[in-house]
Amino acid sequence: MASNFFSIVVPALNEEKYLSLCLDSLKNQDYKGKYEIIVVDNGSTDGTSRVARELGAKVIICEKKGVVYARQTGAEASSGDIIIQADADTFYPVN
Repeated sequence: MASNFFSIVVPALNEEKYLSLCLDSLKNQDYKGKYEIIVVDNGSTDGTSRVARELGAKVIICEKKGVVYARQTGAEASSGDIIIQADADTFYPVN
């Protein structure tokens, strides 16, 4: 069976306080295949981009305000066969 490469797109606006929990939970999934995590900073004025970079996520800046635009920007920057959307303020279970 062929393995798919996943792109996880996380739109974020001033999510510095929550983003590390989200990214840690995504990185600790029991999935053993290849994936990338893309955080799309949608105009944050806090340390959202810094936190994302420190945790190994690819950071993309989206100048046009709105989660729809941030998600589209992330999808366009992704290289995965499958694109998954995630919320920056959500902690995901390991499975």
